[in-house]
Amino acid sequence: MSIGKGFTTTRSYIETYKGFDIIKEKTTFYCRSHITYKYDTCLIDRIVTKYRCCKEGDRTKRMGCIKFIYEDKIAEVKEKIDKIIAKEENYDVIVTDAEYKRNVTDKDRENQYYMSYDLIKKFIKEYKKGDKVKRFYILERLENCNFHTFWALFKEEKYDYIDELAAREFPFNIDFCLSIETKRKPLKYDEKILEEIKTAVEEIVKKHSNEEIKEITLVKERIQ
Repeated sequence: MSIGKGFTTTRSYIETYKGFDIIKEKTTFYCRSHITYKYDTCLIDRIVTKYRCCKEGDRTKRMGCIKFIYEDKIAEVKEKIDKIIAKEENYDVIVTDAEYKRNVTDKDRENQYYMSYDLIKKFIKEYKKGDKVKRFYILERLENCNFHTFWALFKEEKYDYIDELAAREFPFNIDFCLSIETKRKPLKYDEKILEEIKTAVEEIVKKHSNEEIKEITLVKERIQ
């Protein structure tokens, strides 16, 4: 039988341990048929079995398992559960697959895995006032988008450095078009004229804004 995606996943309940249900997750990966070029359930590539867990009673919920717990043995899952209960470092914030998708994956995908100055400023404000869960989501979003330098600075709470780095990395661009018409002869311009125009633009911008100018780019183009 042909299927649209290259794998299927089944979950089965194993046992309850200290308020957590242990789940067996079996994922079967398939090969493409050389005839239909679709994944065929008769062509098994490999089978991967992992053990996961969720809060007791949540095993029927879609994406109710705890994120980041994928173990080869039941005993290893129980060790992780003990660490969760003891609230050991790296186990003091527990979220489900659904919560992670809603607060990290979906939001990063919506932003096309890009950051902006305004978003970083928003993160700074939320990180300062946020609890462990809120801070966890901010760090995960940065990590998920490969903004590792920002991730490290947030971990160290170096907010001034974060703001300065964001200002350099995500400048605001405004494009203007300046057209100069002459009657009988074309304007003879050179780099000196362009620099004078650039200086005049800088003075006008400074007059109307306190924002620091990172760069002004002028492109000369002759139109017949």
